[in-house]
Amino acid sequence: MELNGVTNAAESPLPNLNGKKSGVVEADKRAQARKDYVNFWEDALKKRDDARKDQIKQNISELNGKKSGVVEADKRAQARKDYVNFWEDELKRRNDAKKEQIKQNISELKGKKSGVVIADQIAEGNKAKGGKEALKAMKGKKGKAALIAGGAALIAGAVAFFRKKDEEPALSEENIANPEHLPQDDSVVNESEPVVPVPVQEPQESQEPQGTEPATEYIVKKGDCVWDIAEKHLIDLHKSEPDYKPTDKEILEHTLEIMKLNNLKYESDGYVVLIHPDDKLKLVA
Repeated sequence: MELNGVTNAAESPLPNLNGKKSGVVEADKRAQARKDYVNFWEDALKKRDDARKDQIKQNISELNGKKSGVVEADKRAQARKDYVNFWEDELKRRNDAKKEQIKQNISELKGKKSGVVIADQIAEGNKAKGGKEALKAMKGKKGKAALIAGGAALIAGAVAFFRKKDEEPALSEENIANPEHLPQDDSVVNESEPVVPVPVQEPQESQEPQGTEPATEYIVKKGDCVWDIAEKHLIDLHKSEPDYKPTDKEILEHTLEIMKLNNLKYESDGYVVLIHPDDKLKLVA
């Protein structure tokens, strides 16, 4: 009995241990499942974070590329702006120089005109002064004596003329038949000498020198200068070349040709060639 009791007492806890062991196993499984779940989401979150980081890096690189493109575009736009500003300033400077030169030319022309007016006034004054002095002299004793002497000389000349006319022989039949005793006049043509006909030269038509091209005519407009006219004419001569743009050397050579063809000269400054609106210039066709 005791042995059985001991035996029974020893065997009776086994089922309880097995139940606890199975409970522990289930708990381990649940813990492992939770651990796997946590690991899964940690990996998923890590992957998502890595993907976000990669996307952010890609976006940053794209933004940097766009930024560099924008910077290059800004540089090009600034370069174009600087180029336009440069030529605007240059054209303004040229126009100001032309205006100053035109003002100077106008002032010089006004000075010359005023000088001519003053000279005319002086001449008129001298003329009037001389006339007054002559009239004053004629009113004096010497002037009256000179007038009397002049009148006497005129009367004497008239008397001598009519006296000579009376002494000339009349044109009678005897004189016509025997003209040897008539006074000879050196101005009478001697018909015994042959008259050599003088050849009459026909006026020759003006011909252009050989080797020169026919010239066209250009009417100067307000604001024109010989340089601009030469540049426009060169462009007109090269209409068949759309991309043609004359160089400064070509424009200068053509300007000198136009000046030579139209007998134009530089002003005293050696820079300005004075032309006026409605002037007609010859241009080589």
